[in-house]
Amino acid sequence: MHLCGTQNTIMKSKKLLLTGCLAIAVSFGIDAQIINSTQPETNIAPAMNNTGLAIAPNLDVQAAVFADGSGSYRIYWIDGSTGAVVDIDGNSGNDPDVAYYSNADAVVVAYENGGGIYVDDYYLAGLGPVNYTMNSTTGVSGGTHPNVDINSKGRGILTWEQGGDIYVCAFNIGPFTAGPVVGINGGTQPDVVLLDDNKTVALTYIQGGDLVIETMDYNDIAAGGYTPFGSWNYGGMLGYEHPRIAGQRNSNFSPSDDFTVVAQDDNGTLPEVHAFFANAGAITVGPILVNSAFMSCSGLDPLPVVAYNRGRVQIAWTQKYGGGCSGLWQSSPNNEDDVLIKSFSPSGFTSPTHEEVNQFQSSFTSFSKTSLATEYDGNYLINNSNWHESVLFNNPGDLFWKARSAANPSYIEEQMLISEERGNNFSLVTSPVNQTIEILSESDDLANFQMLDNAGRVVELKTVSNDGNLYSIDISHLSGGMYFLNCSSITGQEVLRILHVVK
Repeated sequence: MHLCGTQNTIMKSKKLLLTGCLAIAVSFGIDAQIINSTQPETNIAPAMNNTGLAIAPNLDVQAAVFADGSGSYRIYWIDGSTGAVVDIDGNSGNDPDVAYYSNADAVVVAYENGGGIYVDDYYLAGLGPVNYTMNSTTGVSGGTHPNVDINSKGRGILTWEQGGDIYVCAFNIGPFTAGPVVGINGGTQPDVVLLDDNKTVALTYIQGGDLVIETMDYNDIAAGGYTPFGSWNYGGMLGYEHPRIAGQRNSNFSPSDDFTVVAQDDNGTLPEVHAFFANAGAITVGPILVNSAFMSCSGLDPLPVVAYNRGRVQIAWTQKYGGGCSGLWQSSPNNEDDVLIKSFSPSGFTSPTHEEVNQFQSSFTSFSKTSLATEYDGNYLINNSNWHESVLFNNPGDLFWKARSAANPSYIEEQMLISEERGNNFSLVTSPVNQTIEILSESDDLANFQMLDNAGRVVELKTVSNDGNLYSIDISHLSGGMYFLNCSSITGQEVLRILHVVK
């Protein structure tokens, strides 16, 4: 069943486009520190699942959407400053996703109902709850598992799966108007973002256990065609699942064609959270093992999500750990399941800490389904004094919401600013490297070095020599790939990202 325009199904075989790795060395902390939440969360609804969260910054209103378990979705309108639920809307259907566009104060909810994909559009005409009303319901296509996005220019993109294939559809709002259905390829679990360059659609999905990331032309999709810019295919150890994607909405902090993909992979014993960072519309860094500090902890389905917040990429996931199971520090170690957040720069460089979102002791026996949202929109100029970020997660049976902003800046103490500039203590002389790493220390104190691979495992360093402040490290015995070199002395500590190229 296809209800939106003329179906133009283009099934194309995948071609892996090889792109150059980002040859850079950047300092960042490596402390595997968990910082406990100090801000209480708000219980907003009795619900087993949540699937979407959007922020309307002009009105300081947030739209939390979830399936209520009785065949309907609900949209809870939340006051962003108080956490109070000011209105409730919804419709028959399941598995909703939500997107917001500030110029029209429009919220769009995509959902599945009876094997079909539908979209409801809401227009927030004012501050009163009576104004949070649905404009129309539009049938788009047959299918399941929809995801939706609207960029800062007001253009929209919708994706879903049907019969083992991935489809996309461009749309306009005010009122909602869908374009032709376009078939992409075989696959499941799609997610999509329309970048703020106003032309690039970034799509991710699963195909035969592989993670696929593609970029394509929005104008071609709107016209019923499909022109891919690039395609990246990553094979998991036991198969990737649950990919999610987010794009940068604010060019004040990074280019508008940056995006990040997260997904989980099972290495046979523990689920791993992997991140893939795109700069200038192409994947440049990844996979990065986000939960590398927890590889000795017992497993739990992490279901990672991602959002951009100013100059950061925030990745949240569910993590099971028993305080100290991996040498982690925590103020009150205990065995628990938590929603954790890790911050990265847009180029994939990480902060020194993990943030624990939920303040209470929890047991996500049915796994937490977490959503992240930030209020990036070109019509609402976000800066360091008016930003807002929120998290929606469930402790099975109850749905919780928590927010932080410039006025209330933390789930924990605000200490996670990331710098991509090289530190003052150590620098990599050349990158990429082949047989030998050369490190220049700014200190006369003796330096020590430890190398970790991309999975966080310590690897052997055979020979380390120095001529004054210039250190040479033999890595000729290592296979090619990305490594992390922990450099330390009395005056400081840094980690350098090492791209090792075997010739």
